Amino acid sequence: MFKFWLFLHVFSVIVAFGPTYAFPITVGLAKKDPKHVPFAAKVNETISMKMTWPFSILAGLTGVAMILAKRDLYLDNFFDTRWLVSGVALYLVGITFSATIQTPRAKKMMELTSKMAAAGPPPEGAPAGPPPEMVALGKKLQMGGMFLGILVLVIVILMVTKPTL
Repeated sequence: MFKFWLFLHVFSVIVAFGPTYAFPITVGLAKKDPKHVPFAAKVNETISMKMTWPFSILAGLTGVAMILAKRDLYLDNFFDTRWLVSGVALYLVGITFSATIQTPRAKKMMELTSKMAAAGPPPEGAPAGPPPEMVALGKKLQMGGMFLGILVLVIVILMVTKPTL
C-alpha cells in the first residue's frame, strides 16, 4: 500500500507545483505586451485554483497516508526523523503563507487586471505602463512566488535525500 501512496504523493507534487515554475514566463511575456496582462493573470490564477491548491492538499494527505502506512518506521519515531519533521513543518509554512498571503494577493491582482481590461486603453497623455499599485503588487507576488518555489525545492531535497539533521 505504501507504493500506491508514494505514487499518488509524487504525482500530486508534480501536478501541484510543476506548472507554478512557469508563472514567471507567462508574466514576462505579458509585460512585453500589456494588453495580455489580464489573460496571463487569469491563466496563472486558474492553474493555482484548479491544480496547485487541490493537488497540494492531496500531496499533504498522501504524505500522511505514507506515514501511517509505514507506522513503525515513521509514525512511531516521527520526531526522530528530523528530515520528515522539517519537511512537514515547511509544507505547513508554505500552505499557510499561500492561503493567507499569496492567494489573496493573486486575487487582488485579478481584480486590478480586470479593471484595467474593462477600462480600455489609457487616455491620451497618460503615463505609460501599469498603475503603480499593480507594479507594487506584482513585486510582492513575485517575491512570494520565489519564496514558495524555494520552499518546495527544499522540501523535495529533504524528502528525496532524507539527510541526517
